[in-house]
Amino acid sequence: DVWGLPVAGFTYLPPAYLARGSRQTFPVLTVISDAIGAANSPYSARRLAQNAAMEIARGHMGPLVIVMLPATVGRFDKSCLNLPPTFAAHRQATASVQGETFFAQDVPTAVESAFRVSSQPANWALLGDQSGGYCALHLAFDDSQVFSAAVVPPGSYTKPAGAAGLTGGLFRQQDNLLWQLVHLPPPPVSVLFAGAGTAAASAFTSIAQRPLRVSTTQLDAGPWPLAHVLDWIAAAVGAPGGLVQSKAGR
Repeated sequence: DVWGLPVAGFTYLPPAYLARGSRQTFPVLTVISDAIGAANSPYSARRLAQNAAMEIARGHMGPLVIVMLPATVGRFDKSCLNLPPTFAAHRQATASVQGETFFAQDVPTAVESAFRVSSQPANWALLGDQSGGYCALHLAFDDSQVFSAAVVPPGSYTKPAGAAGLTGGLFRQQDNLLWQLVHLPPPPVSVLFAGAGTAAASAFTSIAQRPLRVSTTQLDAGPWPLAHVLDWIAAAVGAPGGLVQSKAGR
């Protein structure tokens, strides 16, 4: 396909998935980060898998499947937008302009066909770092029929990054996620702004109305900063642990 997006990623399967005779279906966390191949980033595939396995073993979260993909799906675009075929960005970064379709349609279809996972939006969440945060939040807002929760770093989220940031007119307004909160019906999703500078998310928390839920939290100290973030995600998609204690607050 001329618009195809060949992207390499990683998948974590919890021990319960591999248990003999198991027919259980599992929730899914889609991680969008350009650090998945890094050595020491908490958003790397290796660290995320280790952190999830540790939290599951401790009983802090239930088992879920984690799909880890890079934020940069074309040469420039980290925003996973869909743009009209006549838009100029097609000439500058052809492969990037179908990013939303890739994350919201192609990836769920591929994962559901390859693994025993739920197809219900209530069981699908997103996690983005600084490189994938806009993409994850944009997907949660625009594709709530696929995802029900998202965790992103604090930020303004008023414009996308990469080539898709060249959008203008109505597309520029729709790409401003704060504008969406004011002018469009709130999506039925839960959003957690996680990390230093959570005050940057104050605009979202002040504007948000049900069924949208917005919370903020700091990351954990020590070697596993995403530990309670993963606990929050698991609880949000129907895989709570028996010992979960949320640190996120309105």
